[in-house]
Amino acid sequence: MIVDPDAFMVAPFSCGGHCIDAAGANNMGELTHAVVPCNGKTTQFWLPKEELSNFKIESYQYPGLCIAVNYLDGDDANTIAKACQNELFLTLQNCNSTAAEWYFNGGQLISTHCWMRGYSSTLSVSVDLSGTQCESYLIANGLSKTSGVLREEIFVFADPLA
Repeated sequence: MIVDPDAFMVAPFSCGGHCIDAAGANNMGELTHAVVPCNGKTTQFWLPKEELSNFKIESYQYPGLCIAVNYLDGDDANTIAKACQNELFLTLQNCNSTAAEWYFNGGQLISTHCWMRGYSSTLSVSVDLSGTQCESYLIANGLSKTSGVLREEIFVFADPLA
C-alpha cells in the first residue's frame, strides 16, 4: 500500500473500478494498455503537481515521467494535429515537457499544449459503441467540437487511503 499522502489513483469516470496504470505503457512510452482494473499496485499511483494554473500527473512508480500528449520538440504541424485529435496514444514523457501540461477544471484534464496550438483536447478514454466496455488506451480527444462534456473525458483523483 502507498504511504505517500500526496499519491492518488486516477480513475476514468466512465470505467468504474478501473485506474490508469503506468505499467500499461509500451516500449515507446505510449499508454496503450493503461486503463485496467484497480489493484493497488504502485504503478497505479500518481502525484498531481500543480504549477501556476497548469497541472502535471507524475507517475509514483516512475519519478520524472508524466502523462503527456504524444509530442516531441520539433514535431511538425501534422504530428501535432494527430496528437491533439485522437490519432495518437498519450505517452509517459519527461515531466519538463510542455506536452505534459494539463489544465484541471475539476473533472476534465485539458491539454494546455494542444490548446496553445489551436486544439481543444482533453485526456480521454474510449468506450466501445455499446457504451459498456472501456478501451485500454488513453488519448487526447480533440475531435468533438459541438458536444458538451463527455463521460469519457472525466477523471477522478481517488484517495487510496480513504
